[in-house]
Amino acid sequence: MKGVLAEHMAVRSRVGMFDVSHMGDILVTGPDAVALMNCVLPSNVSSIKTGKSAYTAFLNKSGLLIDDTIVYRISEDKVFFVPNAATTEEVLNWLVSNSKGFNVKIQNLSSDLACFAIQGPLSKDVAADLGIVFPEPFTFSFQSDKYGGRNEINKKNDLIVSGTGYTGEPGFEMVVDVRSCNKWWVSAI
Repeated sequence: MKGVLAEHMAVRSRVGMFDVSHMGDILVTGPDAVALMNCVLPSNVSSIKTGKSAYTAFLNKSGLLIDDTIVYRISEDKVFFVPNAATTEEVLNWLVSNSKGFNVKIQNLSSDLACFAIQGPLSKDVAADLGIVFPEPFTFSFQSDKYGGRNEINKKNDLIVSGTGYTGEPGFEMVVDVRSCNKWWVSAI
């Protein structure tokens, strides 16, 4: 077995790692961050507890799909989400155009952050080897970046480790500073 099929089977039976840094990284902060997200997403972001995430979508005014996304409730006034690469600018523009009257700051952190998805039955072993606490599904935590990366989401030397991914297998995703991403990647492989 070779190629894509071999990679697919590795994720199903062992573990696979994906560089998904091409995805967007957008942070919405301010007293109205959650209220804005409640207006532009069909999900009730108010009901997502701090430290939890949810799979949702951006819809246009006609109810048509702009993009699917995972939204992270960082705090009472801070929401982070990861749109697809091809629609990051469209989502960003949609957010800005709908933010009138909301007390928010919208930041595109896509150039500052990298993201890896480590998926499969052995992903817990990889997390342990990296010194990372393996997350429950749709939870996340800030964990120390042992390589000194600075996370622009909370302005600390942390990375986000989340129990998210699109493979259907157990796994986690890491959102790290681009300056430390190469060290994390090499450590994981």
